[in-house]
Amino acid sequence: MSLKSFFLILFVILLIVSFIFFFNMKENLNLNIVLNYYDQVNNYIESNFVKSVLIFIVSYAILVILNFPLVSLLSLSGGLFFGTVVGGLIVTIGATLGSLIFFVFAKYFFYDFFKTKILHYLSKFENFFKKNEFSFLFILRLFPGIPFVIQTLIASSLGANNMKFLLATFLGIMPITFIITNIGSNIHQILASGEEFGFHLIYQPQYIIPIIMLLSLSIIGVFFKNKLN
Repeated sequence: MSLKSFFLILFVILLIVSFIFFFNMKENLNLNIVLNYYDQVNNYIESNFVKSVLIFIVSYAILVILNFPLVSLLSLSGGLFFGTVVGGLIVTIGATLGSLIFFVFAKYFFYDFFKTKILHYLSKFENFFKKNEFSFLFILRLFPGIPFVIQTLIASSLGANNMKFLLATFLGIMPITFIITNIGSNIHQILASGEEFGFHLIYQPQYIIPIIMLLSLSIIGVFFKNKLN
């Protein structure tokens, strides 16, 4: 067995274990359990702030690598325990690091196959991607309709540059990340007001309109850049 096959099998096993754990524990993995332990966790963070930040970033990165469902719950928790700004920053760092590691692995395993079997027939698109690599990746990260892991797989299949992927991910996920941590930081007020809590809150006009505007401007920028060239 080649080393490449060994690592692929090992990663698939880890994914399977992760999903088995999730489906066995999914009834307990919800906002209520976070709120039930709020005081204990908050007291620990106040006494061990730097350590707590590092634990959070590493934990978030690992969950992203394993594509663990409900990672968004951890994003809300980041806002709840660390506030909108600090929570948004550490969620962004954790998500970016985890995504980069998963991206490197995925590119190592799948890029050659994808290039040989698919990109070979899409030379025009491949050329377009190479000319607009960072912009394409940034727009991909801004787009809320595509699951995070699918975005990463698309980038790895296209053979994106590691540093451009890192920067585009860090900047591209910031808007939605800070929206989620802002909602997380206001969980108690939202619940106290009697409003139904859920991720539908992300799509409120004050949140979604700026993202749509940024997405539109990015797409227009790519269009005019290619027109001028």
